[in-house]
Amino acid sequence: MSEDALLPAPGLLSLPVEVLHGICKYLRPKDILVLSAVCSYLRSVFNTNSLWKKYTNGGLISQGLNSCISLVEPKFQNPCITSLEPLCEHRLHFLKQSRLLGNIRQGNFVANSTVFGGFISEFETSKPVYNRQVTYNSKFLFTLDYKGDDEVIKIFDIEISPQLLLTIELENHSVNYIVVTWVYVVGNKLVVRRDEWFDIYNINLPNSLVLLYSINVEGVGNQLINKTLIIGNLLFVEHFTASALHIWDVSNGNRCNDLSPKINGPDFTILGYSETEKLIVLSVGIFSAEPSDPHVFVYRIESQDFSPFKPVLNKKTIKCQECYGLINSEYVVLLNERSNLNYSVFVFNYSDSTLVVEKSHLLTRRIEDAKIVDGYLVLPSLVSVLVMSLKSLSTVWEFQLDSARSLVYEFPHITMLRMEVLNLISMGSVIVVHNVSEIEMWDFVTRKKLFVLAKEACLAFNDTFSKLITCDSQNMTVYSFW
Repeated sequence: MSEDALLPAPGLLSLPVEVLHGICKYLRPKDILVLSAVCSYLRSVFNTNSLWKKYTNGGLISQGLNSCISLVEPKFQNPCITSLEPLCEHRLHFLKQSRLLGNIRQGNFVANSTVFGGFISEFETSKPVYNRQVTYNSKFLFTLDYKGDDEVIKIFDIEISPQLLLTIELENHSVNYIVVTWVYVVGNKLVVRRDEWFDIYNINLPNSLVLLYSINVEGVGNQLINKTLIIGNLLFVEHFTASALHIWDVSNGNRCNDLSPKINGPDFTILGYSETEKLIVLSVGIFSAEPSDPHVFVYRIESQDFSPFKPVLNKKTIKCQECYGLINSEYVVLLNERSNLNYSVFVFNYSDSTLVVEKSHLLTRRIEDAKIVDGYLVLPSLVSVLVMSLKSLSTVWEFQLDSARSLVYEFPHITMLRMEVLNLISMGSVIVVHNVSEIEMWDFVTRKKLFVLAKEACLAFNDTFSKLITCDSQNMTVYSFW
């Protein structure tokens, strides 16, 4: 027998570290954890922030899940073994994140309630706040309520059980009736909208909430506000019949340069946006009854310019009563209302503007609630939530609503009220469906129902997704999953 035959066969341990890290690109996190447990060498190789960073939510790390008081038993224990190398920051946070997500999926929580008859969304409307942060530092919740006839902000400490901390009277800039009031946390600022006025407060809790400045976004000639949008520190305001979007920086109250359309045309409007990609889908001519050409383009917030995206649009199919846009790094989706409850969907390749696929005659209740989740189009139908491939628009799976099974033949037009998508952490999303009889929360990854809430409840997660806050007409309940 030769000496070569006696040598151990080349294996995993003989590969360079760079190759081992490259292999991890094709593995699931739990597979990497299994490999890490083989020996101390592989544990060290796979114990790097660069490897685990893509599996963790940066927002959770910056906002500090570490500072959250753990209420759910058994409490998380740091795997600190003195004889081994300490875990890197992102790997440790991945383990915490996994515990949090596991508690949400398994229904492990501690619930605390208090009497409260206010709102955690817009006044009197119970509109969803899934795209509007209403908590600060994970434990301070901003709500809206009345004090006599006046509207006030009530701030609760929800770290353990909800406790009223402060009550702040809102600024009254006009004698006219206030139609729209909502709150939004942006960094260490609280933005309070009251019609055309935006009041910016500095958050210095638990001590105070100090008004810094007020922004009046009323258009020229008292133009009415059509849409408002906050991405990062920028406030975008669209007025009816205006030819440009007005922009303010909420971090300092300064007005920025207006955003004019890439191509001139009537009805310049926001169709949709991606907060994570910092992109806005805009259009001209789609809603116009005039014989004008419709155009859709994408504005890049970080570089403050338009992308090369320029799709060829068919006048006969693209012009409509309502149109909404969705975008991620690969696709731009246009959803058009052709007639009542009848919609068409167009999917374009973002990189080269080509039409990937289109589909007509989709029956849906609220097309404006559609979202792109993990590379799929999530679309509310009349009695279910459809998850569709963006490449073919074929239905991959369907969330069938429990209440729809008994009501579909009696009230098919009111079974689905609205749908929300909560992007909890980098490992999953939750679909929230408001029905005529209840609110259902579904896990997008496991396709299982998580919770059922009373139909009149409005809800929000805190900024670390460790707490779910629900409000009905009498009580506020905080569900702690950490």
